[in-house]
Amino acid sequence: MEILIVLVVGGLLLYNLIIHFSILYKISAYCLQTNTLDQYWSTFFKVGVSANALISSAIAIVLAIVVFFLILPIVLIRKALFKSQVKETLDNGYFLAYADHEPRNPEETFTSNLDEVDLAGVTTTVTGKLRIDALLLIGELDKKMKEQNREFAFEVMQEQKLKNGKKAIIPMLLTIDGKKYPTYPLYDETHKKQYRRVRSALYDAGYTQTLYFAVGAFEEVYKEVA
Repeated sequence: MEILIVLVVGGLLLYNLIIHFSILYKISAYCLQTNTLDQYWSTFFKVGVSANALISSAIAIVLAIVVFFLILPIVLIRKALFKSQVKETLDNGYFLAYADHEPRNPEETFTSNLDEVDLAGVTTTVTGKLRIDALLLIGELDKKMKEQNREFAFEVMQEQKLKNGKKAIIPMLLTIDGKKYPTYPLYDETHKKQYRRVRSALYDAGYTQTLYFAVGAFEEVYKEVA
């Protein structure tokens, strides 16, 4: 009986460790990609801590502290060495940084160019949180595609090598009727500026069409920001 209890407890601890390491790996990868730790703790507490699982959360916090101090010197060194490269990555839209966005009003919805793929009218209310908005949008798209008996699939945070040797991170890669479409949630003018700049690079990489879900009117997406 004691052996069984030890095995059960050990199994639960191992399961929690795997889950927490998976979460921390993704957060750390983002921090290393952007060379900043600004969103490390805010993201961790959103996804890695639960009031309903105090022991598990305590373990997660300890692991998070260890991982934080492991990646801290790496981020600082990379930030010093690759500051210009990070600026280029962000300026050209090779990577879009997403922080929580405050909706203008509770009824605000996304605008998009989905009409170009015969999916006009598909939208959701803006929550301002990328993960929630992405799930809601994908859910609406999946529902619409099933109604139309069309093929639909999606991938997130896909790395795409560009012709100039750089790499772009595509937030959402939708497959519609067998064709892949890089898709970008755009919350502010910086995102819209990045989107405009990355489209040509993606076109050269073989993606002849890109899609977006934007906060704001359609014409704002194509307005250059100084």
